[in-house]
Amino acid sequence: MHKGSSNLVSPLGLLSQLRPDRLRFTSAAWMGVALIGLGFSLLGGRFIFAPGITIDLPMVTSTAEAGLPTAKVLTIGQNGTFFFEGRVLTLATLAKALKTARPEGQGLTTLLLKGDKATPLQTFLQVCQLAREGGFDQIQVATLPLPEAPTLFQ
Repeated sequence: MHKGSSNLVSPLGLLSQLRPDRLRFTSAAWMGVALIGLGFSLLGGRFIFAPGITIDLPMVTSTAEAGLPTAKVLTIGQNGTFFFEGRVLTLATLAKALKTARPEGQGLTTLLLKGDKATPLQTFLQVCQLAREGGFDQIQVATLPLPEAPTLFQ
């Protein structure tokens, strides 16, 4: 309240009748809160996609991992796309990229293949042939281990 307002209501005894202002939320305030909440849920949820592609690696029962040094990594995507050294390639352009990418002066060179479990076997074999022609000596296939079944006594 202002200083002057107490002088106006004091002579009549109206000061005791004044109520403090209540804090009220209008519909505009509630809409603002709802929009902020919606923004947080959209930005913090699965609507923001991670960069790159998602591939479902095949699962195997073997837990032995090969300790071969990997020279290059090739990801086989869906619909005949290949991801190699930051580029998106087709099967036709992959042959040239593999020939120019083999590091010189190394002994055995290994190409790590990351292929979706739905990758056709024909595509996989074509990539293996192109890698062999490109000078790679060994090929590793990336897999995921099968989840262990829970045992009674652990």
